[in-house]
Amino acid sequence: MKNLELLIVNQQIIYSDNTLALQERQIAERTIDITRDAFKENESYCDAQQAMEAYAREKDKGLRLNKGQDNHFGRNQHK
Repeated sequence: MKNLELLIVNQQIIYSDNTLALQERQIAERTIDITRDAFKENESYCDAQQAMEAYAREKDKGLRLNKGQDNHFGRNQHK
């Protein structure tokens, strides 16, 4: 479990760093979502860690936003 904690914290740091490229942050967001979903399904930290480690972005799908994903990463276009 300690390893999973470090992995998820690392992804959260990437996701929260607004100086990083948008694509990098979106990948981190999807990794967090996949990990959360895997844990929710079986309430297993082992399954969650395996899902995180196995996650590979689908190259042909690109990085289109999925429902509920952050689009602006803190940038409010309506200010």
